Amino acid sequence: MALTIHSRQTWGARYASAYRNRNASLPAREVWLHHTAMRAPAANASLEQDIAAMRAIEQVGQDRFGSGISYSLIVMPSGRVFEGHRIDGVGAHTGGRNSIARAISLHGNYDVAPPTPQQLDALAQLLVHGHRSGWWASPSLAGGHRDAPKASTACPGKLTHGLIPEINRRAARLLTTPPSTSSQAVSSRPTLQEGATGPLVTALQTWLNRMYPSYSQIDLRPKRYGPQTVEVVTEWQRRSGLTPDGRVGPASWREADRQGFRP
Repeated sequence: MALTIHSRQTWGARYASAYRNRNASLPAREVWLHHTAMRAPAANASLEQDIAAMRAIEQVGQDRFGSGISYSLIVMPSGRVFEGHRIDGVGAHTGGRNSIARAISLHGNYDVAPPTPQQLDALAQLLVHGHRSGWWASPSLAGGHRDAPKASTACPGKLTHGLIPEINRRAARLLTTPPSTSSQAVSSRPTLQEGATGPLVTALQTWLNRMYPSYSQIDLRPKRYGPQTVEVVTEWQRRSGLTPDGRVGPASWREADRQGFRP
């Protein structure tokens, strides 16, 4: 299943997007794996059921810490991935590490049941995606919450903790897998810049919104490559190590394909 990150806007976040509105530098030095230890929807849940679960997770964080959702990203049993707090913000997940680390949390209690295959696939894809996007320095988990310095917890559950080496191996394999899009397909695409219109513009905008919700919320209604798209593309290029000129030419198309863009 292709990775999709559902934004805070998609699931209807109601509270702060970072703990005490504090910023955190990118890339993060560590990524820790958590579980919510809450009852979760089934693996075949609908998007609406997963969204309802996200709101419940957020309410727990708000009640405990007064600053909205605690985790950076949440993976549902369905394999759907949801944005928690903004990726360049401080969370409330791993004591003493919140400003230098990000947390991926599996929704559910993994002391009583193992993660679903969909969750394991999504985790590996997410680790690679976050590394390529400049969110964290390494495409691997530093460990489970229980492994963090001075932690006193069973999180992320005994049936998940032992799988961390395999999750990291999966991510390492994905990192070295070449993109499936051919160079011929890339070279046939036009360079997109301000003023462009058409289905390729819409596909690019939709992909940016889906994959980079922390900074991409392009309004799709004008159906053109406007100033907002230029701004988002420039930021994406900067974070991806490209020339940040706001134009999508061959080099940018190759990088987009490497990060999972499929028109």
